[in-house]
Amino acid sequence: MARDHRGESTATIPIILLSAKAGDEAKVDGLQAGADDYLVKPFNAKELIARVRSHLALARYRTELESRVRSRTAELNQAIESLRRSEHETRQIADLLPVGIVRTSPLGCINYANDRWHEIMGVSVAELEADPLIWHKFVSQADSTSTDDWFKSNATGQSYKAEHHYINNLGVAKHLLVHTAPLSFAGDVETREFVTAMTDIGPLKQLEQERLAATQKAEQE
Repeated sequence: MARDHRGESTATIPIILLSAKAGDEAKVDGLQAGADDYLVKPFNAKELIARVRSHLALARYRTELESRVRSRTAELNQAIESLRRSEHETRQIADLLPVGIVRTSPLGCINYANDRWHEIMGVSVAELEADPLIWHKFVSQADSTSTDDWFKSNATGQSYKAEHHYINNLGVAKHLLVHTAPLSFAGDVETREFVTAMTDIGPLKQLEQERLAATQKAEQE
């Protein structure tokens, strides 16, 4: 009987079975059939009223709790979707920038790199996914001290700016201006990620050298 009356529309209504059958087996059968409680006749009317009130209060609390959970879940899903859209938009913008952009862990593992970074370093997406520290292979021997300074600034959560020299994955020399800043989130005790901008200043440096050479030549003439 309890099973026949238990449906979606009556799920929140407590069902109390009143039966002349005593014993644990009869009580277990009644509860397994969908009843919320089981009373054996004869029973005390005050006890029945107390149990009804208790089950109604529990049903209201359960309904309110389920409503809060659904509401909070919807809010969380909306926030997650908003973050996904925001991250997607940010990456689209980053891919349009003329500088290489990477997000790294304090230890230098790259979590994200824009298209320009891949172009500068000559590294494919698959290669970066296989080795998030692949950039370390391209550091010029003359720049080992600068790289150490970069790691030290990460360890202290400080910004960093310096010129670096790399030999990229295609064997091409790159002269880059590297600027790193901590990427902080609300509630973070320590910095979890850093964002680095890499500007290829090789062409500019070459132009400066050509101008200097031209100036010196003009002075000699």
